[in-house]
Amino acid sequence: TAVADVVKIAWTLPTIVDGLTIVASYGAEAGTLTDDNTNTEQQHTSIAAKYSANGLTVAMGSLDGDAMGTKTTFAGISYTTGPFYVAYQSASDNDGTDGNEDSAFGIKYNYGSGNLYFEDQKEDTTTTSVSNSAYGISYAMGALNTYVELQSGDTDDEDGMTVGVEYAF
Repeated sequence: TAVADVVKIAWTLPTIVDGLTIVASYGAEAGTLTDDNTNTEQQHTSIAAKYSANGLTVAMGSLDGDAMGTKTTFAGISYTTGPFYVAYQSASDNDGTDGNEDSAFGIKYNYGSGNLYFEDQKEDTTTTSVSNSAYGISYAMGALNTYVELQSGDTDDEDGMTVGVEYAF
């Protein structure tokens, strides 16, 4: 017999400092009720915090559960000033896999009618390391947006170019 979700609670704490948001949560995932009335539900807790001020945003979070599939931590930082935006993020034990470390870096320049950008991602596991990067340019004219992006990765399957034209109406 399957047991339905028992409890899901998320609480956003009151504002203590302007720009600071803190969220805590608790949940119990569905499990199985056996003939001897033992329950295999799995519980998880999480906490996250984000602070934003003057173009700077810093965020951190952690999810911890009974199953490895619900354990991960995250940290990120971004900064915007004028037409420039730069960001970095990192996650450990990503996807609940012990030893998985993901990171990403990006930078964007808005030149008015479009953007120039570059991003780089890396995923390290206990057995492999994979890197991917992309850079491109976009240009908008009213409802028409055009872009070119070049991608590069550790394998030939990840290398390529994307050319696009989008029209919004």
